[in-house]
Amino acid sequence: MHLDEIEFTPNCSEESLKKGRTLFPVSWGTAIDYGVGNEKKQHKWERAGCHGYLSGYGSHEKVDVDWITTRFLPSSSLMAFVVSKDCPYSRFILNAETAIEDGCVVVSSDAPYKVMHVINLMTRATTERAQKGITYDNIEKLFDNKMIALFFALGLGNSFSPSSKTPLTFSTYNHGDLFRSTTLASFELFVSGQVLLEEKWESYRKKRSYIGASGLWSKTVGRQVSTVIKDLYATNKDYVEALNKFRSDRDGVQVEEAVTNPFAKKTTATLARNNITCKEFVEFFAPWANKNLG
Repeated sequence: MHLDEIEFTPNCSEESLKKGRTLFPVSWGTAIDYGVGNEKKQHKWERAGCHGYLSGYGSHEKVDVDWITTRFLPSSSLMAFVVSKDCPYSRFILNAETAIEDGCVVVSSDAPYKVMHVINLMTRATTERAQKGITYDNIEKLFDNKMIALFFALGLGNSFSPSSKTPLTFSTYNHGDLFRSTTLASFELFVSGQVLLEEKWESYRKKRSYIGASGLWSKTVGRQVSTVIKDLYATNKDYVEALNKFRSDRDGVQVEEAVTNPFAKKTTATLARNNITCKEFVEFFAPWANKNLG
């Protein structure tokens, strides 16, 4: 199912949306600030570790919730894409047109709670990832497909540096290793805006569940994968041949398998033959992906 095909009707008054848009001042800190509410009642968590407090909020008191607001870095180019019409997740954001001005995203509680979880992780990333220098704009310029850029901007490890010869790593901060332990098939679902959503899905307004995003793209594949890069190496012969040729041309030696040059200066970390370096991600993978993925 494509995100555009999900039958979704937000139930939120203009006054309630105004409360969500103005719950926090337009500024940026180093922690996650978010809240929930409606026209009459709002509740917020400041300097929180994650969105976990959303789980079950107000269920016993039967507190109705129209929206979930999360503050983000106003200058974030990542969120500028997420709230744009080019991103399939933006239709679930009530203030998509004013989000950058507001400095927050107001997600409808009538959205599937799993979709809400993904958007929460995206907004969380603008705080946690920006502190480490992993911003969307230094990834976006590498890829023609903005959803591919979004995937890697959210997933790459904090040690990523475009010119580094260290092995490419993926972040472990996402719940369920959302963008790390990802098969090529799951990656393709994300990039295309497809989700594996139940026919009778539930919204956060009704279920008050906070987790479940990993199930939107994951299928049981009968094997364990660590990253989409390594799964690509295991399943796509054309990719392996192209990587071997790239390394052969670069190093001036014939490469039968994707291994590091034995005469090259060793780095502090060992490169597995099914992985690539940060520099290879920029010089080889991105151009290859622009021709063959998405």
